[in-house]
Amino acid sequence: MKYLLGVDGGGTKTAFMLTDLDGNSVASITLSRSNPNDIGIDNTIALLLEGFSSLCEQTGITNDCISAIFAGIAGVTANDFISRIKAAVSVAYPDSLIGVNHDGVNILYAAFPESDGAGVICGTGTSCFVKKGDVLHRIGGYGLFDLYGGGYEIGRAAISHALRTVDGRDSSGFLSEAVKKKAGCDLIKGLGTLIASGKSNIASYATLVYDAYLQSDSYAEGILDAHIGYLAELINTAQRHFEGTYNVSLAGGIGKDPITMRILKPKLTPAAVVTPLECEPIHGAIARTKVLLHKGI
Repeated sequence: MKYLLGVDGGGTKTAFMLTDLDGNSVASITLSRSNPNDIGIDNTIALLLEGFSSLCEQTGITNDCISAIFAGIAGVTANDFISRIKAAVSVAYPDSLIGVNHDGVNILYAAFPESDGAGVICGTGTSCFVKKGDVLHRIGGYGLFDLYGGGYEIGRAAISHALRTVDGRDSSGFLSEAVKKKAGCDLIKGLGTLIASGKSNIASYATLVYDAYLQSDSYAEGILDAHIGYLAELINTAQRHFEGTYNVSLAGGIGKDPITMRILKPKLTPAAVVTPLECEPIHGAIARTKVLLHKGI
């Protein structure tokens, strides 16, 4: 028997799946975040190898039975991260075909395994990728230089608003009070703790913005209008890669929220047909391993 290993890694968690050659799941696990820009490339590599070893140990499958591995990980296109991950995994799995790329590949192959389309990641961070055949094109999501749309930025905006109410620049309301309650401390005195709490914690404040939106909080409405407007910008820009209508899949907690779709749709070009991703992105990683087997790319 031969098997496939897939990985979907982001700013919050990393999903691993072991399947047979037809893509039927044999075992799966979820570990912590794996973006090397957040945790360091050595820690990313260690986490990946830990996940692979855990699945093989659970199932009694030896390394030489793994035909192909694909890891779609947020942040790996920076520096030499892809080559370093490939090299490390190749040592442990010398008989396997190995692919490493950004997590957008998982979204595209989960939504469009055999067709073209655009995928938008709306989780902790945000980016957009277009798939035309096996050629991928990126739109936005350039880290520090493109800060909109994801849960981290929405959560950060919520905390920023709450801080502005402390010094009187903004008026207090549902959102600011919800932020203060969640923080559980004086925002000014606890500022250092908040800054050091990490992307995942700050992103968790995004849910408060959605709650406040339902309460007609004007600041929440403004935050979501700006950040979901950014998603619309990504999707509308993708139109230049297509003729006529084109399919777009939204992935991540922000993308799946009905409020996101309610605000997003009026901002879209009529050519864009947008739906939430119906399966988990890890299935796209498995689909990409099949491409490795069949085409070697």
